[in-house]
Amino acid sequence: MSRRPVLGLLLAASLAGAGPDSAAIYGRHCAKCHGPFPAAKGAEVPRPLGPRLDDPRRLADRSDDELLGAILDGKGAMPGFRASLGEEEVRKLVQFLRNPRKGRRGAGK
Repeated sequence: MSRRPVLGLLLAASLAGAGPDSAAIYGRHCAKCHGPFPAAKGAEVPRPLGPRLDDPRRLADRSDDELLGAILDGKGAMPGFRASLGEEEVRKLVQFLRNPRKGRRGAGK
């Protein structure tokens, strides 16, 4: 009997216990207002309620701490997510916004 299926199950179980990845957090908490991230090239995306976040120039003039504060405590019409997301999850989300490829579980490692 091959060990690969067993190793695959163990790996899947360990990843399942690691919590949601940043792309899933974005999809659950951010996409409704900010649109898909990153949007497929050439795809027509309806205008979101909040600013699109898939343009790196939009985030370039904001520090990680500024983004962290805006997500946790809200800013303008955007509500805060401190009650539903932990600070470490939001830090990972900020890194995902800066580099979507590294924010997906297992990518870039």
